[in-house]
Amino acid sequence: MMSGSPILERLYDEHADAVFGFLLHLSGSEADARDLLQDVFLKLVRKPGLLGSVHHIRAFLLRMAHHAFVDSIRRRQTRERSALALGEASCWFAHQHPPGMEQDWGPEVSRAMTQIPAEQRAVLHLKLWQERTFAEIGQILGISTHTAASRYRYALNKMEALLRPHYEQRHD
Repeated sequence: MMSGSPILERLYDEHADAVFGFLLHLSGSEADARDLLQDVFLKLVRKPGLLGSVHHIRAFLLRMAHHAFVDSIRRRQTRERSALALGEASCWFAHQHPPGMEQDWGPEVSRAMTQIPAEQRAVLHLKLWQERTFAEIGQILGISTHTAASRYRYALNKMEALLRPHYEQRHD
């Protein structure tokens, strides 16, 4: 993907899967996530100086991805003048689980993730899949640590409510 710069190629190899997973959860669309991932790395190709004083590359890339996602929503809302419609999460999610999650819960979790607000979904992804602290999440998303923790708590509560019927059905 990143031709010409060994540093950017290495960054892509090391971080693209994590950034893609984050974007997939935000957008709910594999195609949109791929486009946004490309936007993030193209920005680095065009402006290599952006990495000059970065100490935490993954956090920086996740923040760039979040900004790219927000910008895409703004463009889409301006173009369509309607709410962003989130599609079903791709089958990719069914194979990506946070630590300790049972593999057979993938489809239910995937559907539930599409039913919580994007702001909460972003925090949940960063906490569970990227194992970020609330301070790091706040920095990546440009929100306070308290807001990150609140959104995480709300997301967990909503996920629990959405998944409880599936759990009870399996254990009856």
